[in-house]
Amino acid sequence: CDFGPAEIIIEGVNGYLVPQDDIPALAQALLRALDTAWDAEQIKATASRFALETMVQAKLELIQHLCPTN
Repeated sequence: CDFGPAEIIIEGVNGYLVPQDDIPALAQALLRALDTAWDAEQIKATASRFALETMVQAKLELIQHLCPTN
């Protein structure tokens, strides 16, 4: 994936990426996921980048940078 999931998933940290329509790769990734001892805190930390508050704050800072009030 060149975009979308590839921006969110960190291979082996919070998931696995597989090529689209590659059923054997999907099956292998599912088996790896079942055998992985996931670190919930690390998954939470990587997901926090996409929390609503984080995204809104980033957009607000961009707008303020592009349209300064002074």
